[in-house]
Amino acid sequence: MRVRNIYRKIVPITTIICAFGTMAAGPIKTFEQALQEHHIALTREALVAALQNSDPEVRSLAAAKLLVNDHALDTVQSVTSALAAEENINAKINIAWALGQVANDAGFDALQSICDDKALYIGVRTNAARYMLDMNRASCIDTVIDALQSTVPETGLSLAGRLKNLSGTQADQLLGLIVRTLNNPNPFVRIQATAALKELGTSSAIPAVEAAISAEQDENVRLAMQRNLTAMQQKNSR
Repeated sequence: MRVRNIYRKIVPITTIICAFGTMAAGPIKTFEQALQEHHIALTREALVAALQNSDPEVRSLAAAKLLVNDHALDTVQSVTSALAAEENINAKINIAWALGQVANDAGFDALQSICDDKALYIGVRTNAARYMLDMNRASCIDTVIDALQSTVPETGLSLAGRLKNLSGTQADQLLGLIVRTLNNPNPFVRIQATAALKELGTSSAIPAVEAAISAEQDENVRLAMQRNLTAMQQKNSR
């Protein structure tokens, strides 16, 4: 399930609350506003203390405020210690992301470890993969491939279109798995598959998309798929 981004952030599409559950609709908040709603002062001392708060959302927000907004590099050790002690997997992902924003290896290593942990729910692993991709690190490709082969392929399709620089066996496997989801019983997944193929811009997938559109019974789905096909064709005609 996709989670609504209600915090105003600096980094495109990454959401610091990706793992806190579906959030109610409402105005976009800054990290500061969210912390103040939790009655957390915005001083350096209070934010460092908040890394030990009982609420995982507060711990995540404190790490983001310190490193992403304030760029308080003197608190990296405190945030790294908080990451090492963190037991909530969702907060761990968010704290690792904050460290990654200041190019700290502990953050990247934690996200990679979560990507690679096949014992975790695939949605959790793809949250970590999304963060890595946001930071221009494509080392969680296997997570995307696992997601495409899972019972919730949409978690992988949301990222697959961003893996444009693959080659060889990995590229072939990724493309084959996306094409397979064109026949998924879920109409949302079928549309998302064409969207991923549109982003990849792979001309060899055009016949498969055309065939899927011809077989599609739902007019609204067919129209959405056709829009993505048209964009693919335009991209390949340049």
